[in-house]
Amino acid sequence: MQNISEDIVEAAKIDGATYIQSLFHVIIPSMRSVIAVTVSMCIIENFKQYPLFATLTNGGPAGATTTLAVLSYDEAFVNYNYGSGAAVTTVWLLIMIVTVFIFNRLFGNREE
Repeated sequence: MQNISEDIVEAAKIDGATYIQSLFHVIIPSMRSVIAVTVSMCIIENFKQYPLFATLTNGGPAGATTTLAVLSYDEAFVNYNYGSGAAVTTVWLLIMIVTVFIFNRLFGNREE
C-alpha cells in the first residue's frame, strides 16, 4: 500500500469518488503485481502439502486422500520404486508450472 501514489488517491477523492470506488478503481489496480506474486506463491505452497496429509491420514482409507506428494514419497521410499517416485514428482512439477502459467496469463499485466 505504500507504493500507491497519494496523488492518484487524492485525485480520485477530488473527482468525487467514494472510498469503495477508489478501492476498486485506484488502490487494487495499483496493487495488481503484488497480488499476482502473492497468489502465485500461495498456489505453489498449496502444492507442497505433504506433511499435512502424511501426518493426518497418510493417504487415508483406501487412498481417498492420497496427493501427488504422498504418492511420490510412497513410491520412492516405501515401495523402493525410485523411478516411479521420480516420474510422479516430475508430473507434479509440470502440473504446478502449468497452473501458475495459466494463472499468470489470466491475471496478466494489463497496461492501462
